[in-house]
Amino acid sequence: SRVNLIFEGSSEIMHLFIAREALDFHLQHIGALFKPGVPLSGKIVSFLKMLKTYALWYPTLWMPVLSTNQFGMDARLNRHMRTVARLSKKMSRTLFHKMALHQKKMAEKQLLINRFVDIGTELFIMSATCSYADSLKADGSNAENAVELADYYCNEAEIRIGKLFRDIGRNNDATTLELNKSFMQGDFEWLEDEIAMN
Repeated sequence: SRVNLIFEGSSEIMHLFIAREALDFHLQHIGALFKPGVPLSGKIVSFLKMLKTYALWYPTLWMPVLSTNQFGMDARLNRHMRTVARLSKKMSRTLFHKMALHQKKMAEKQLLINRFVDIGTELFIMSATCSYADSLKADGSNAENAVELADYYCNEAEIRIGKLFRDIGRNNDATTLELNKSFMQGDFEWLEDEIAMN
């Protein structure tokens, strides 16, 4: 229906918007290296600045999240917040590795980018869920139920995030892209005819 199309379209636009925000840090530091018209001297300066930035930033992504009590929440919620911190570092590392691998072609890999967006969204919702459950517990209203529900949601979210990370490493995106092109070229019109007949 028209409403569903509108929501699906807005969802895709939101994916692109969030992806832009996620990639902005890297684009600011490596963008000049790939811009046409930038003189060699400018690229060298940008490269040196990039090395300095990443030499300080990248090692922090491998530092473990040690404390389980640093968030000051219920033990179950603390565990999930620690998971969010750990997986956020993993997401940043993996995104950086993929950008280094694909470079300018990264912008064309929408399915890959969408997975990073979905991981980031799941992590944000986990954080918000834990924070809200903790506030309910502090107010003394349905405290145990709120924490129990948040615990369940975060466990399920972690499973979804794990699948997204696996799909980043192993997927069928190339075949999907080729099939999409074939559909757009009309190679599967026979399938549309069969659906219409049935």
